[in-house]
Amino acid sequence: MIREHVCSLVLGLGLIVQACGGELEEYPGDAERESFAVAAFTVPGRVQAEDYRAGGEGIGYHDTTVANIGGAYRAQRVDIQATTDAGGGYNVGWIEKGEWLAYSLTVSTAGIYAIKVRVASAAAGTKSLHLEIDGTPLPAATFDSAVGWQSFFDLPAGARALEAGPHTLKVHADTGKLNLNWIELQPSCAPRFAGDPSCAGQMYYGASVEGGAPATMEAQLGRGLSLFRSYMRADTPASKFSSRAADDIAHGRLPLISTKVPGSWAQVAAGAHDAWLLERIAALAAVTGPVWLTLHHEPTGDGEPADWVRMQQHARKLIDGHSKNIVLVGILNGWDFKKKNGEPAVWNHPVGTGVHVMGFDSYNPWSPTNGKEWSAAADVLSPGVTIASWGYSTLVGEHGCRTDPQSPGRAAQWMRDAYAFGVAHKFLAMSYFNSGENSPDGTWVMDHERLTVFNSSLARPETAWLP
Repeated sequence: MIREHVCSLVLGLGLIVQACGGELEEYPGDAERESFAVAAFTVPGRVQAEDYRAGGEGIGYHDTTVANIGGAYRAQRVDIQATTDAGGGYNVGWIEKGEWLAYSLTVSTAGIYAIKVRVASAAAGTKSLHLEIDGTPLPAATFDSAVGWQSFFDLPAGARALEAGPHTLKVHADTGKLNLNWIELQPSCAPRFAGDPSCAGQMYYGASVEGGAPATMEAQLGRGLSLFRSYMRADTPASKFSSRAADDIAHGRLPLISTKVPGSWAQVAAGAHDAWLLERIAALAAVTGPVWLTLHHEPTGDGEPADWVRMQQHARKLIDGHSKNIVLVGILNGWDFKKKNGEPAVWNHPVGTGVHVMGFDSYNPWSPTNGKEWSAAADVLSPGVTIASWGYSTLVGEHGCRTDPQSPGRAAQWMRDAYAFGVAHKFLAMSYFNSGENSPDGTWVMDHERLTVFNSSLARPETAWLP
């Protein structure tokens, strides 16, 4: 791609303004806080490294040198030189550990964007940088190439779901001895529904908690949850649905809300409770961000399967007709998949249910007192494989494991295995049941052993976060 700079310089009244298209920013024209107006870059598209935001040290960049070593293009401390890379123009060079550059973006269409950076180095050893979008970092991008300072190549730097509108991008040097020419953001695939993390190959990871508020658990973790599962009664006011979802989104959690319905499944399917359902859809549709909603989770034994299916089909029509951010999630009983050679006896209707996502709840049943066998994570989570064979994306609405006092570390390994299984089988989300409610064989609340592993998994790059 041929790169062009079409800019103009205007001098006067102590201001220097460079216009490269778009809305201009002006700053005092002293040597340190050079006035250099840079338009927001349009995404999808390419961000030129040398066109970092105006404002000077600590605003548009952080650079450890006191002058532009390359002497090209801009008068600030960022080291810029002419490049021999394809397309010409400039690159940022002499990059040292801890330095960063900031850019303004305007995303034209919401979606999941794959990101790559154009880098070069002649220094031996592993070089590393990472991107940060709106304050949330992406996993580090590393490379070992030492062919030459102008031997640029494309390095994948992660993917991120982005809403349409303005965003801030930062590039952080985790090591030194590398050059940067540009950053490119392109759609990786179209999300199938609001909050879909699959294009980035990630899954949401979170929990439900006893008492229904995540703040205490997040204080224990020292970080927020990626997902929070909450439960509502049929008579819970619609405002409680929306306030729960809004709080989750404000704190970076994907809301996964389960509710019972006010009548029988057959009545809901026939439209007898449309006023109730539409009131909740309207409340959740007003929330800024994705909301994943479940109607009557773990339905086995509570009614006729065909009525449950028709209820989901009817709800899907209302949701799609009155919202763009609500995702309908069916959640089945995991233990039911152990019947009839792995085919759940209850549903017999794997296709055509109407839900966007089909999930399940499933546990390792062992406790120190109940005499049940310990179940491996792969066995407990195997219903997801069956669901995937039906053509659905899947998630784990509840899972859990108790600590074995006679075998320290056993439960911790189970937690690691569960997370790895979810990633390997492309689950969209996993929620841990961090509660003792309705648990006669002992609480599922995580002790230090399990909580430590949960926290480390939450920090993994495979964990998805809301944009």
